[in-house]
Amino acid sequence: MPSSLSRPMGEVVAAIIGVMRREAYAESSTRSASRLLARLEEFCSDSGGAYSPAVGRRFASEVVDTKTGRPIGTGARRRERLVRLADSYLMTGAVDLSKWSEPPVGPAAAGSRRLLADWGERMWRDGVGPGTVSQRVSHARRFLVYLESAGVGGVDQARVVDAEGFLRVLRATCAPPSMRVAKNMLSQFARFAGRVDLAECFARVAARRKRSPLTVLTDAEVAAVGAACRAADPRDAAMVLLALMTGLRGCDICAMELEHIDWRAGRINIFQQKTGNLLTLPLPAPAGNAMKRYILDARPATTDRHVFIRSHAPYVGLSGNGVPRRALGRVFGAAGVVPRQLGTRLTRHSLASRMLASRVAAPTIAAVLGHADPGSVDAYLDTDAESMLGCVLPLPEAARL
Repeated sequence: MPSSLSRPMGEVVAAIIGVMRREAYAESSTRSASRLLARLEEFCSDSGGAYSPAVGRRFASEVVDTKTGRPIGTGARRRERLVRLADSYLMTGAVDLSKWSEPPVGPAAAGSRRLLADWGERMWRDGVGPGTVSQRVSHARRFLVYLESAGVGGVDQARVVDAEGFLRVLRATCAPPSMRVAKNMLSQFARFAGRVDLAECFARVAARRKRSPLTVLTDAEVAAVGAACRAADPRDAAMVLLALMTGLRGCDICAMELEHIDWRAGRINIFQQKTGNLLTLPLPAPAGNAMKRYILDARPATTDRHVFIRSHAPYVGLSGNGVPRRALGRVFGAAGVVPRQLGTRLTRHSLASRMLASRVAAPTIAAVLGHADPGSVDAYLDTDAESMLGCVLPLPEAARL
């Protein structure tokens, strides 16, 4: 008889396939899961046809590299995903589709995991924005995983040479601006962990901030993109116009919920993902109309409260900045606009540039972009070419000879 921590594999298969069909997963995904579940069912024959977490672990570990212990190839990752779904059903009686996503690799040591959790909790208590918390925890997690791979038990046993080794790994994958952010966050984490020597090692790393003229869109390019939105996919059009006319970051567009839109007052009220601060913005008519068209005509039927929903099952809110960036790429491509850089940073810079050219006050621009310091608008000054030309001093008479 199966124990309380095991269930007949046929029941597990029916539960997983049933929820995938109910949530309208693509048929190809459902068929792929069915084939893999059939293999798992055969694997369970030795345990009398019952599934348990131990059986799932053995099934997933069949295709791992014996040297590294890491899964080999896409097939192994699919097995791990399926085992996570099966385990969720075993533990709760329901299939948790969020388990389909692969969790980030974290440290194995209990002390390191606890330190990471305490670090995140401390930042939440200090009112650090969700986006910043996630980024800081991610860098700290990578450092802890690196220490374990180097045979170091944890931060308390780490040496300065270990921190320097991790910095060399970062330099191989990070651009200079990203390196600057990473080393500052690592310094904060090391100081929190009580390792002032490691914090100073991270802090003194030379990582210059790149400073070059910002890329912005011309008025003609903005008009071309707006025209292209009329024929674009409704979700793409809504995202692009929202980014172009409000200056919202991609993460804030993804996190926006239906309750954040005040249709009667024509404004948006959201808490910024980066800072956690409340931001209230006017909702321009073109962006509002595009969002209404998407919500009423193209948004999948779902109980999820996010404004923008995945196009394919599971129909839940978006994560990260990838979808808004790809939407910008598709609409800009249709408009024939090929900027040097692409993303919501470009649309934010362009909006700030247009507001400066219209003589909007710096505090107002800072408020629209969600900056706490009005002085942050100074970075956009070099985009206002007309005003910059007015600052040029006449050439001295002696130099004209």
